[in-house]
Amino acid sequence: MYTSRIDTTDKDRLDITRKSAGRIGLIFAPSWDILNKYKKEEIDFDTYRLLYLEEMKKSYTENNIAWFGFLMKDRVVLTCYCTDHEKCHRTILAKEILPKYGARYKGELNLTNSNSSGLSEIQDYKNSGNSKNSKKSSNSGQGSLF
Repeated sequence: MYTSRIDTTDKDRLDITRKSAGRIGLIFAPSWDILNKYKKEEIDFDTYRLLYLEEMKKSYTENNIAWFGFLMKDRVVLTCYCTDHEKCHRTILAKEILPKYGARYKGELNLTNSNSSGLSEIQDYKNSGNSKNSKKSSNSGQGSLF
């Protein structure tokens, strides 16, 4: 599981924006309500994060078959428009939610064509703080998604 800006040409990209996502990507997109409040600075990032987590609980309940299908993918690059991936729902999803079901976050891809040679994937994996000895979440597939 990787994250990247929307303009990546990676073949495994999944747009998870409210603005342009397809049917599957929309189940992971924040609502216009919280997105607009955050953009207008009516709420801070911590509040946005908590509201997004709540929305994903509801999304999981309403779309659990799609969630499980998504989790079966070998490789996915979650994309959106945010320039700061550390303050973005793509990273909340990749770091905080999906690992509870066995997905492993490997970092933010920075090159536009991130899956053409594999080099950026290796570099970004090293930069993400992961190591060869990283393990999948011990509660993989168990307990609450949140």
